[in-house]
Amino acid sequence: MQLNIVNTSNNPLPAYETKNSAGMDLRAYLPEGPIVLEPM
Repeated sequence: MQLNIVNTSNNPLPAYETKNSAGMDLRAYLPEGPIVLEPM
């Protein structure tokens, strides 16, 4: 699967940050401040 990512922030693109990672580390662009992710 190929995803096209549009990066409009000053954050780096997703990347494998640790050796043998199963997935990429993502960063959130939150210009209005932090958010809380509730369960469910």
